[in-house]
Amino acid sequence: MLLLITFAVPLVAIASALSASKMLPQRAVPFLPTVAPFLYLFYVLIAPLLYVSITERGIASVPPSILSSKNVSVSVIFLASYLLGTICRRLFVRLKRSPAMSRGDLTQAEEDPVYRATHVVLVAVGRFVLLIALLAKIIEVATLGPVSQRLYGEGQLEYSALTALSVIGEGLVLPGCLLVMYSTTRLWRRPLRAVDVLIVGGLFLVSGLFLGSRGELIGPTVLYVLFYMQSVRRIPVLRLVVGISSALALFVSIVYLRSADSPSYPLAETVLWQTISPVQLSANVAALVPSSVDHYGGSTYIAAFRQILPGPISRALGPVVGTGSLAYRELIGYTNPNHSWGFAYSTEAYLNFGMIGVSAAGFILGLAFSWAFRLFILAHRRSVRISVYMFPLLLAYLPYGFRSDSLGQLKTLLYGSIIIYLAILYSRSWSNRLALRRTKLKSPAYVGQYGFQRLKEEQSES
Repeated sequence: MLLLITFAVPLVAIASALSASKMLPQRAVPFLPTVAPFLYLFYVLIAPLLYVSITERGIASVPPSILSSKNVSVSVIFLASYLLGTICRRLFVRLKRSPAMSRGDLTQAEEDPVYRATHVVLVAVGRFVLLIALLAKIIEVATLGPVSQRLYGEGQLEYSALTALSVIGEGLVLPGCLLVMYSTTRLWRRPLRAVDVLIVGGLFLVSGLFLGSRGELIGPTVLYVLFYMQSVRRIPVLRLVVGISSALALFVSIVYLRSADSPSYPLAETVLWQTISPVQLSANVAALVPSSVDHYGGSTYIAAFRQILPGPISRALGPVVGTGSLAYRELIGYTNPNHSWGFAYSTEAYLNFGMIGVSAAGFILGLAFSWAFRLFILAHRRSVRISVYMFPLLLAYLPYGFRSDSLGQLKTLLYGSIIIYLAILYSRSWSNRLALRRTKLKSPAYVGQYGFQRLKEEQSES
């Protein structure tokens, strides 16, 4: 039965993607919830199990025992529930036939000075956020030294001012890149300008080669591909080959820097090993829960909400206990202070509520992706709103966030959304000033919505 579902789920995803593609421009199809996000989830949850099943051997240091019936059930049920969530949204709300970021929509920035001013301010705020993140990372490197001269992950369970600085550096990268790339695409039809390339390149250099961090680099890369394709551009083959080769070279370099003394494995195992944590964690948890330990009944989610405040504040109110990654350490008796587990979205759902939790978690994720994608596709019909940024944020955070516990997921998405929302409010204040100034002047060149409404009100009063 599970084997049948495993092969049926991709077929349903393909059929759903083909059906939705008829209503979308070609450049938006790769980012459908049943295409790019689904393929990543399939790669993370199913590909390792298929590899072990075919080769009958483990993946690097992970034993073949991960191919247990319960672990397979967790992966397949989660993926099927995710697909069901994407389809259910389409059953209730149909996607209107509408081009995403069409040329006419992009030229709106050239015609509306207030619209242009809004995005110029958003780009400036995004660059400021990225510079703060870069500064935080430079201070971290200057304090700890490069990863090649120390043990990666040393003292991860300890909390200090440097830990807070590290979290700031990681947490600001994604919202900063999203602010810059979205508005730059709207204004200049390209995701990054020269100054942005320098800032983002500096972040990649410091994060990857000096700090050995690769998870936070995936998000900006996903955003760049998304907005490059949405800006009515086709990626040249040569540029695509160079980009993929550079990404692989950086990836291999980071892996070597983080584990230079680790034994070498075949390329396929090395690639799967870097993303196998959800399957490995689910196998370990399924072996103990509920046979030896009862399900946690949502306690890790409650602990995550209790620690939702910034680290210094939440720790001042009490120690961090009971979160997903800490619960997993206690469950398996892991005591190494120089290595911590980020946990996984599907694994934490099983730990708390079993297969029902896995089904609910997959369904909610599919529903969220489908809802956010619809808002993103119809973005040209709306003004600048926080809802427009939700799909890029979810898509870029998925590769990193899926391998985190609920505390990390909540903080990253919540704080990232707050930063973007505050940037939007700040940009609106500037656009409102410009609208008011142009309304008073009654300039015929002004066609912005705020000034136009104010002008109509004045005309009606007179």
